[in-house]
Amino acid sequence: MPQVDSAQGLLVEALQDMADAARALAERGGALAAAVHDDALRALIHADLPHAGEEAKTLAELLARLGAEAQGADNIWLRAILDDACRDTETEVPGRWRDVALAGALRKGKQAQRVSYETAMALAAHLGDAEMAGDLEGLRNGAARVDAVLAVRLRALVGDKGVG
Repeated sequence: MPQVDSAQGLLVEALQDMADAARALAERGGALAAAVHDDALRALIHADLPHAGEEAKTLAELLARLGAEAQGADNIWLRAILDDACRDTETEVPGRWRDVALAGALRKGKQAQRVSYETAMALAAHLGDAEMAGDLEGLRNGAARVDAVLAVRLRALVGDKGVG
């Protein structure tokens, strides 16, 4: 793999990384949802799956605008979070506490997405591509909305409605 030596090269690498994360979530999220006991959390996960697929498609389109392939290296961070969540489905007793563990894992993934989008937004702005920066901001805001709903659900699962 060649070393990155430019803002555009780093942007391409970031977009490929985020596209892999979105594909991984779209592919593996259904299994996580099936392991959830709480109906509201399961519905939230299922509702996010089509968005992950659309996110991967949008990122592939942004990469095409840069003349780059959608495929890159695996997003080892998000894949590790998903691996950990899948392990929770095998090691945690089905029910409330497994649901808490899975909600937490999904929140970790959304936080990682938000930070990755902000990096890509900064690179796109640096390169003078305000349209791409805006597209990335929309994707970042979508991840933030899902994270906020997951946070509310997590608090409800543990019975603590006062923690932000």
